[in-house]
Amino acid sequence: TFPGSHVENIIWMGSVTGTEALPTGSISWDEVMTADGSSPPETGAIDRDLAYILYTSGSTGNPKGVMISHLNSLTFVNWAQDFFRIGSEDRVANHAPLYFDLSVFDIFTTIKAGGTVVIIPDGTSTFPLRLAELIYRERVTVWNSVPSVLIQLAARGKLERFTFPALRLVLFAGEKFPVRHLRQLRELLPGADFFNQYGQTEANSSTCYHVEDLPEDGGQVPIGKAAANFDVFAIDENGCSIKQPGEIGELYVNASTVAQGYWGDPEKTRIAFVDNPLGGGREKVYRSGDLVTLDEKGNFVFVCRKDNMVKSRGYRIELGEIESAISRHPGVKAVAVVAVPDEFIGNRINVFVVPVTPGTLTPAEVEKQCARALPKYMVPDLIVFCDQFPMTSTGKVDRRSLVAQQALYQKTG
Repeated sequence: TFPGSHVENIIWMGSVTGTEALPTGSISWDEVMTADGSSPPETGAIDRDLAYILYTSGSTGNPKGVMISHLNSLTFVNWAQDFFRIGSEDRVANHAPLYFDLSVFDIFTTIKAGGTVVIIPDGTSTFPLRLAELIYRERVTVWNSVPSVLIQLAARGKLERFTFPALRLVLFAGEKFPVRHLRQLRELLPGADFFNQYGQTEANSSTCYHVEDLPEDGGQVPIGKAAANFDVFAIDENGCSIKQPGEIGELYVNASTVAQGYWGDPEKTRIAFVDNPLGGGREKVYRSGDLVTLDEKGNFVFVCRKDNMVKSRGYRIELGEIESAISRHPGVKAVAVVAVPDEFIGNRINVFVVPVTPGTLTPAEVEKQCARALPKYMVPDLIVFCDQFPMTSTGKVDRRSLVAQQALYQKTG
């Protein structure tokens, strides 16, 4: 259990009718703690029953409650333990909160293997040196988090002071990891293998990429190939499966990890959980909304979210392309691009930048960087400098707060 926690009962859920889960019973915590371990308490639950509901990040729009069955979760846990060879000797860091799907790996994969879960105290990640000391002191063998935590660890954790002999795996997921920051971290942690895990709460980690050769700083780390027993494919705008590098399509996932739908929202469930467009059965597949392409080795490469493609002055603009161009400037530590609706031009493109050294970067320099790498219509309308970005509780950039605090940043920047 966790320090300060108090559990009275464990409640399990029964079958799902429409979008309503039916509780079927509970077990007292005392019963669990006094069990002799020879056999688990009888619950009557089956693998298709609802296990828990995870809410997607509220950084954009209204959060959606993703209904995860026991089968959904166990399929991922079994794959992850086997693929990453998690064993009883492993000490796996648990940085993610329980309501973030990364914690499923940290806790349940480790428990299945009989390993040790090392719980990272709240707030530790905001002090990179303290975090580095903890990883060393606790002999962490497996780290799993969003890239932003690792970027701060590389930049301010003074990793050169440590040898980290136990650390064998560094896993990251949830957002893009800029190549130059990943290259720096790999140099500081030469004894660890790095893996990019791609997935969604609705289907868990469906592809994986072992980071070996990194692209140039302007490129992207691939999201890899389908995990074992997963069918992952991309469909272009003509309804055809993409096969060649350069072709772009929307990613679909067909696996036992695909969730049951969204709690209390049949309309959004109908849109995201669809019949397999390639046929071959009546199973529901998850339509991710992510656009991808292929590299020369057949790895999927994330392009952008379908809803991250906006129009401004009649041009189609991919916000991630602007972020990528600006992030290549050596004076830029972090960048976030936000489209703000405008009744006259469709959307205004606002850029928020955290400089490597405060006060050393000007809007003109950022504009020049954009002009070198992007067509004129993609040069941002506004550039705002920040000391740091507001983050969601799951460690991602809170873009909605950035826009809300824009006036304050402009006044103090």
